[in-house]
Amino acid sequence: MSKKKKIRKIKHEEKAHNEEKHIEKETDYSSKFLIYFFIFLIVIFGGIIALRYFYNQTPKVQSYSYGGFVFTNVTGLWYVEMQKTGGDIIYNVPLHFGPLQLQDISIDKEVKRLSKFKQVYLTFDPTAQGLNYVALAASELSINLAQTLDTTPIAACTKNITDACANRPIIDCDSGVPAIVLNPYGSLNISVHENCVELSGEGINLVKAADRLLLTLFGIMN
Repeated sequence: MSKKKKIRKIKHEEKAHNEEKHIEKETDYSSKFLIYFFIFLIVIFGGIIALRYFYNQTPKVQSYSYGGFVFTNVTGLWYVEMQKTGGDIIYNVPLHFGPLQLQDISIDKEVKRLSKFKQVYLTFDPTAQGLNYVALAASELSINLAQTLDTTPIAACTKNITDACANRPIIDCDSGVPAIVLNPYGSLNISVHENCVELSGEGINLVKAADRLLLTLFGIMN
């Protein structure tokens, strides 16, 4: 075989080999594409099934009527529709506890005098333990006093000790102004001192006291 024929034969074999590798690459790419495509379809199909499953689930809703008001539990909070004092606006009021959970808490009817004031001081001891529950109770009171009873809550302290209280009013039950004192100690109790109401309770009991006060001010509980 001549030298030229040998060169042509080698080039032809190289070309055939390259074409074979190219075909193998394309086949490999096509296989990977199909695999990814089917994975994609499986994920989409699974997502559709999951969505249908969750949307078809009927949420467990607990509700009951108390004093002419319907209380509904949604994700751990009790909601009741209340009309704003002196207006036509209806609010869906959230509370951590419903009236059936608070019936055993005694309360003096004199607490209702707070509802006649346009502003009320929410005050606490800044050095007390359990301030996370104080904050939760204060938040529950603040939102509902302003939104439903049209009463402006004013944050205050019973002692001028920490930086947080440096520019706040110093208020307690001896100050002679409408106030709610949040005391995170002792057993659950609600006591009235003229225009001042002291809410006492360790941990979540302080929030219970706050909700019991609110439901009394709303006129739902006596």
